[in-house]
Amino acid sequence: QQQQQQQGAVLPLLVGEQPLAFSLEAWRSVDETLGASSTKAFARCLGSAALTSKDGLPCVDLTGDDAALELVDAVQGTPLKDGFATAHGFTVEVWVHVEAAGGRLSRDAFRNPLASRHGNASGWELRLLRSGGAVFLATVEGVHHEVEGLAPGCWGKNGWTHVAGTLENCRLRVFVSGQLLAEQCLPDAPRSPFEGPFYIGRNPVWNDRGLPCFLGAARVAAATLDLGSFLPEPPTLQQQQQQQQQGAVLPLLVGEQPLAFSLEAWRSVDETLGASSTKAFARCLGSAALTSKDGLPCVDLTGDDAALELVDAVQGTPLKDGFATAHGFTVEVWVHVEAAGGRLSRDAFRNPLASRHGNASGWELRLLRSGGAVFLATVEGVHHEVEGLAPGCWGKNGWTHVAGTLENCRLRVFVSGQLLAEQCLPDAPRSPFEGPFYIGRNPVWNDRGLPCFLGAARVAAATLDLGSFLPEPPTLQQQQQQQ
Repeated sequence: QQQQQQQGAVLPLLVGEQPLAFSLEAWRSVDETLGASSTKAFARCLGSAALTSKDGLPCVDLTGDDAALELVDAVQGTPLKDGFATAHGFTVEVWVHVEAAGGRLSRDAFRNPLASRHGNASGWELRLLRSGGAVFLATVEGVHHEVEGLAPGCWGKNGWTHVAGTLENCRLRVFVSGQLLAEQCLPDAPRSPFEGPFYIGRNPVWNDRGLPCFLGAARVAAATLDLGSFLPEPPTLQQQQQQQQQGAVLPLLVGEQPLAFSLEAWRSVDETLGASSTKAFARCLGSAALTSKDGLPCVDLTGDDAALELVDAVQGTPLKDGFATAHGFTVEVWVHVEAAGGRLSRDAFRNPLASRHGNASGWELRLLRSGGAVFLATVEGVHHEVEGLAPGCWGKNGWTHVAGTLENCRLRVFVSGQLLAEQCLPDAPRSPFEGPFYIGRNPVWNDRGLPCFLGAARVAAATLDLGSFLPEPPTLQQQQQQQ
C-alpha cells in the first residue's frame, strides 16, 4: 500500500456526515501509467460541504463559506502522506467547476486555495485566479515560491476544468485544461513540508481563505505526471447511463462517521461486461459499522438491526439492478460467517444475504445454516427457489463467495465457485420488487436478518460465469508482501 501510495493516490470518494458516498471511478486514471493501481485517499466533509451533482455528474458542493474537504489516509485515518517532502517528483491535480467569470473568487489569488497543504513558511498550495488561470506554490528552505499561469476566461466556459501543479526536481509547473501555462526553476535545496492536514477548497491554517466551487475529482502523487497521465475528462451523462446498464460493483461501504474504505483490491475488472462499471453505494443502517476481519476492511452486519441499503451513485435512489429485464442477472457477495453457521437461523428465509424481495415480487440470495445457499426469483408473482448444499462451508476458509444467476429461464446458485444447483423457471415475465435493495436484511420483513461480515458485492444485468466472478480477497500474507 505504501508503494502504491507513493505512486499516486486517487480521490474517488467524498463522504458526507450523512451515510452517503459517491465514486468518481468513471474518471479514474488507470494508474498503470504509474506501474500500479493507486491506493485510495478519502475525504471528510467539513462545514457545509455537501454531496450534490452538476451537469449530471456526482460532485461535492464547496460553495459554502465554511465548506472544505480534509483528505486522510485510507487505512490510518491520518493526514495523507503526499510525498512533497521527498526528493522525487510531485503532482496535485483537480477537476473543478467554477462559476463563469470567476464567480465569487477573490481578486487575491492567495484567498482562492483549491488544494492546500500550506502554512507559515511551509508546504504547497494550488490556487485559482479570478480572471482565469492558476498559481502553484511550493516552499523550499522556508521560502515560498510561486508560478502563475494565465488562462483568461476559462471558468464556466466548458463546465469542468482540469487544474494541476507539478514539481520535478527543481522545476515548478502549472497547468490548466491540459495546457502547460508557466514554469519556474526553484533553488536546489530541501523542500519544507507542512505537517498539518491536507484540505481541498480551503487553507488548513487560515480558515478565511476558501474557494467557492464544485469539486469533481482529485489526485496527489509522489511522482511527476505528464499531460497524458492526468485524470481524464469526466464522462457525459449519456456515457454514465450506458455504463450503469452494464453492471454495478459495490467496492465502497460507508459509515455514519465521515470515513470510508475501498475494496478495490477485490475489483472485478469489468471488461467482462464490455465496460467499466458504474458504482453502487451503500448506506449503513442500524448498527452496521466499518471494521476489519483477517486484516481486510469490511462491514460488521452482526448486529440485530444492521443492514446496508444500496443506492444509485448519481441519483441516491434504489439501484436499478436489471432483474426486470429479459437479460441475464447476477448477484454475488463475499461474506464471512461464523463457523457452523454461527447465529444463522435454521429457516433459510430468515437469512437474507442480498435482498430485493417483497410480497409476490423480487429476488433474494439466502444462506443455509448447515452450509450452502438459496436463490429466489419471482416470475408472474410466484416465488421460485433453487437450493444448493455445501455442508460445513462457513468459517472453513474465512471468506466465502456466494452467488446467484438467472439466464433466460435458468436459475443457478453457487458457493465457493462451485455450481451447486439449477432449476428451470416458467418462460414468463419476471416480477420485480420496487422497493429498496438491502444487504444483510430483507427490506420488507425487518425481523429477517443475517449476522455476518460483508466484504464485497456486485449486481449485474448480465449472467456472469465462474471466471468472471469477483476474485478471492488477498490473504493477510499477500497484503503484507504487497505492503
